[in-house]
Amino acid sequence: MVPAPAHPKMSAYQHFLDSIQQPSSEEGRSALDWAGGKFDPELFDRRAANAAVQRICNNFWG
Repeated sequence: MVPAPAHPKMSAYQHFLDSIQQPSSEEGRSALDWAGGKFDPELFDRRAANAAVQRICNNFWG
């Protein structure tokens, strides 16, 4: 699990991104392990994310 951000105003996501920039550090390895071994913050498929959210909503309300 990724430790909490050192600075209170830093978001957990930003802390995660900073951690994975140093994959050879213990914190970086831990963050990448938590994310499944690899993570590309530039890769985001909005249509796939919306479809996943829609499936979740349909399961709860449909």
